[in-house]
Amino acid sequence: MTTLDLFYNVELPWQIDLGLSVVNVFDEDPPFVNFDTNYDPYTHNPFGRTFKISVTKTFEGLGN
Repeated sequence: MTTLDLFYNVELPWQIDLGLSVVNVFDEDPPFVNFDTNYDPYTHNPFGRTFKISVTKTFEGLGN
């Protein structure tokens, strides 16, 4: 199983980083495996396409 994953990170003013990602862009199902869950939970996940947003703020000079 091969999926397409997209990630984008941008540095904004005031030492803020904004990250956006889409995992499994084409929403592919995991391949069938003869387990109780019908997929291999060690190498695949059943969630399909997922979106993530992250915001990171860096603080400098505190406590100096």
